[in-house]
Amino acid sequence: MKKPLNLACPHVYSNRIAFSPDSRKPDATTDDGVGTLWNLDVESAVRRICEASSGALGREQWRRYVTELPYTPPCAATS
Repeated sequence: MKKPLNLACPHVYSNRIAFSPDSRKPDATTDDGVGTLWNLDVESAVRRICEASSGALGREQWRRYVTELPYTPPCAATS
């Protein structure tokens, strides 16, 4: 991890933020020592969302909620 950034802001719930060497994953630590590592890689996030919601927005739901656009499956099918 790179050198942490200490924050002195009353509206920030994290008081310390550090980034991984590749600058893609910030680690936010709260006053009570709880740390959360955030993955900011967009492709990784898209993969996780598509895996978790596979089939959740089918042709019928698309027709109901996305009325102005032709049906295009939100996640590419994987084989």
